[in-house]
Parts: sequence; structure tokens; C-alpha cells
Amino acid sequence: MPKGYDSKEVRELVAKWRNWLENFSHYSDEAVLGLGQTYSRHPDFANFSQKYDADFPEFFTKAIEYYCASKK
Repeated sequence: MPKGYDSKEVRELVAKWRNWLENFSHYSDEAVLGLGQTYSRHPDFANFSQKYDADFPEFFTKAIEYYCASKK
């Protein structure tokens, strides 16, 4: 990924994704972290996104973790 998971641009994108999630339900930070971990740990999610970029599942999980940690 050209930008690091801890870059300002990526944090802003994760914030937009988080806001989008709120259209469907309220998610606590813990729930968002769990969802982020699912993207890299669950084979179905990981395999799907790896079709586009092999490193994306782990990158997205780290970006979500960083975003949630930086809010505290």
C-alpha cells in the first residue's frame, strides 16, 4: 500500500468506513475492532480481498486497530 496504515489519509478513510457502518447499526469500538480482525482472520473475507491485493486484509485490520487506538 502506498500509504501506511497509520497515515492521516488512511485514518480518514477508516473514519468514513466507520460512519458508513452506522447506517446499518451502532458499532462500539470493540465491535469495529472485531470486524476488522474478521477481515484478515476469516478465510472467506481474506480470500476475497486478497484477489485485489494480497496485503489488503492485514493492512485493513491494522488500519482499523490504529484508528480505534488513536481515538483514545
